[in-house]
Amino acid sequence: MKNRATKLIHKIKAQCVVIMCILSYAHGDYSIASKDSVRSFFGTDHVKTVFVLDNKLCYVDFSEATPQVRTITAVSGPANPVLSPQGTTVTYSTGLQSDPPTNSYSPSTAWLCSLSVAGVPQKVDSPAYVPRFVQNATDPTVLYSTCGNVTRPSAHEYDWDGCGKVFKRNMTTGEKSVTWDKGSWFGGLSYDNKWLATAEMYPNAFLIDISAPSPAPAVLHTLTFTNKTSGKDTLIPVQTCNPSVSSSRIFPDAIMYFDFSVDMICENGNYVIHGFGQDNGWLEHTNIFIARSNGKIVKWFPVPDEIQIVPQSQIHGNGEITGKKWNYPEWSNHPYYAAATVELDRYWSALQDTRTLNEMVYGIDLHTSQHICLVKQNAVSSTNTQDIRWPWLWVETPIDFGSQEDSTWLSNSVGVRLNGCGSAQPDRRLFVLDKDRGIRLVSPDVQAVRFYTMDGRCVRTVCPHPNGRVSLGGLPPATIARFVMLSGASFAVRIVVIP
Repeated sequence: MKNRATKLIHKIKAQCVVIMCILSYAHGDYSIASKDSVRSFFGTDHVKTVFVLDNKLCYVDFSEATPQVRTITAVSGPANPVLSPQGTTVTYSTGLQSDPPTNSYSPSTAWLCSLSVAGVPQKVDSPAYVPRFVQNATDPTVLYSTCGNVTRPSAHEYDWDGCGKVFKRNMTTGEKSVTWDKGSWFGGLSYDNKWLATAEMYPNAFLIDISAPSPAPAVLHTLTFTNKTSGKDTLIPVQTCNPSVSSSRIFPDAIMYFDFSVDMICENGNYVIHGFGQDNGWLEHTNIFIARSNGKIVKWFPVPDEIQIVPQSQIHGNGEITGKKWNYPEWSNHPYYAAATVELDRYWSALQDTRTLNEMVYGIDLHTSQHICLVKQNAVSSTNTQDIRWPWLWVETPIDFGSQEDSTWLSNSVGVRLNGCGSAQPDRRLFVLDKDRGIRLVSPDVQAVRFYTMDGRCVRTVCPHPNGRVSLGGLPPATIARFVMLSGASFAVRIVVIP
């Protein structure tokens, strides 16, 4: 059983987080936030959210008299939906069900569609990965990435160092132009059209000023660890994903993302982490971060505290929550707000295993650190497989918001320092790469390895062979390998499989 109860995250004391989850509209399998609670939270009920549910493109318009989950019937197999700055159209992709576009092994096509049940898809381009809107364009203009590198190894293998390009297409005139020709940056273009954002499995998260580009982007999520044994500081880049560029008018050089946790560093070296008021560090995807182009972390948002992980002694296999984390965080059109799902691990005795599903869509107030639950699954059972993915939030924004925006809200670093303690241990690596296209386990504590696609489907579970070797043959190019330990803890590592 995968159980994270033994690694409960300490409650943040450095930041007051208020959580709202007032759900009054129940429609079949889902509950939706009430108009009053939405109006109270956002200051308006002109709020919309779009998301993918069971390969369908769904949305909720909270300005309706009775908000409900609606489906755009002509759309099939969507991914990465984004609402236009006006909230009237949605762009999305079909094909590759993940990001980033680091290679062209899996095709992707971008589409545009009106936000209505009867909306008719209009093709934007192909290949086109992770489409987004140009934030301040007069006409609907879609930004998207393409990576033309299909042969590896080569000089340029990642989206940040020259693989592919970023294009934009005016959907009124049809005009297509190159925004950036030195990589498939897929985290969006800032409101002032200067900053592109992206993230990569190695090293990290990136921002670049395309009006005055530097030779190489800065590695943003690089944290300082202090080794207690030696007393020396060490800078270590921590793996990130799900980049989303700022929509701020004042702070365009900001990026939102989450990381793969510091647990791997804790387990593989002389470090026990504390920081952000979390004395035991944090687990994968349990914090959403905002950083500036200088690498300073200015905001962080922990997974909602109101969702309680059940202690191991109280788990009976009836769907108790054994783990929680954020998923698919995205900065909205309004600088103060973002959306993300909350992914829950539930243990079911009927399955003899844990099932992981994204069960809720949350709105996040980035300015005040409050949360509101917008959509929540009602059906909780061992047979439920409905998964909410890729939420996007649209909030009506005053035309003169630039003059109203708080001029200090993203200006101060939170002063993160991660100190290590404990004594050095022998080899604590989980695995090493095998020359025969596999991985060879080093740690004797690994109980199983589960391989997931980037959209969360488990495609293979293996127990270690006697020689410790685990084959990667037949896996998708982008794969998450989760190592399940004898202690019940689990650690995730992203792997790129080169065919």
